[in-house]
Amino acid sequence: MCYNIIYMKPDPQKKSKFAKFSRIASYIFFAVYIIAALMVCGILLYLSVLPLRYLSIIIIIAIIFGGVFGFFVFRKKTRLTTRNTITALEIVFATVFIICFVVLNISLNLLSALQAGGYQTEEYSVVTLSSYPYTTLDELSGQSVAIYSDPSDSYQSALSDLKKSVSFVPTEYSDVVDATSALLDGRVDALFMKTAMMSLVGEILPSFKSDNIRIIHTFTIRTVIESDSSSNIDVTKDSFNIYIS
Repeated sequence: MCYNIIYMKPDPQKKSKFAKFSRIASYIFFAVYIIAALMVCGILLYLSVLPLRYLSIIIIIAIIFGGVFGFFVFRKKTRLTTRNTITALEIVFATVFIICFVVLNISLNLLSALQAGGYQTEEYSVVTLSSYPYTTLDELSGQSVAIYSDPSDSYQSALSDLKKSVSFVPTEYSDVVDATSALLDGRVDALFMKTAMMSLVGEILPSFKSDNIRIIHTFTIRTVIESDSSSNIDVTKDSFNIYIS
């Protein structure tokens, strides 16, 4: 029995096209690597999160790898397998730099928000009388809840959260004292108020004390503190008043 073995030579045209594609890809990812490295080094320098010597080490390493990549990418006699390996390394390092840049950029945005004024948390509570049977928000479904006029963003946000949590009948009053009086007089089933005001209201209405009330639920609202515009005044250029008593 005789077998004929036929050797198929690779198509030089296809090989040439693949080599050209590999060369173009190596150029593109080399450019991406350079841009990503510059962005990371720039934002690290801007944030000053690293000592200068460590930042210098990162920059030197980035330059060394960039030089090695550039040597093989722009070298005409670079083998195809070597070029593909370099391209793969470029993709890996560029991806790492891009991820670092995204994380640092998010940190920069948070830092800017903090520098602009910072954050504060405020608590708002759903309060009922201890003699009432309500112990959870669900039990207030369809019941009357006293609210009061407060245009602050934190109060409106907490009130919105309450409305999403349970379906109740809101009864609005002009201020927190009137709303509390409505609860104490039995005109409503619960009261929605700022937690920090409970002690102050208790001084005005002595019957509003811990023995007579029950906190069913508390909502925590986080808000951004706006920076005081007076901190931006240049006293060497802008006029200002000093009051002495």
